[in-house]
Amino acid sequence: MAGALGHHSTDPERGARLRFHPKPGSYDTAGLIEVLERMKVFRRGDNVVLVWGRPVRSLGRAMRAWTNGQDWLTPA
Repeated sequence: MAGALGHHSTDPERGARLRFHPKPGSYDTAGLIEVLERMKVFRRGDNVVLVWGRPVRSLGRAMRAWTNGQDWLTPA
């Protein structure tokens, strides 16, 4: 499962947002990119810090290349 928690730092009235993306089995690079593409809508223009369950350096080349091309996304 992939999940996202959002909080608007300059407008607390917008409140927190939580989204889950359940998927049988495990995610591959294409599946994770698909989830992150959907997050572009969920974020409503806010920047996103992406927290992985493993170190960023362990991501594959394709995922690193994709995340590096996203100005709205900061891998942590």
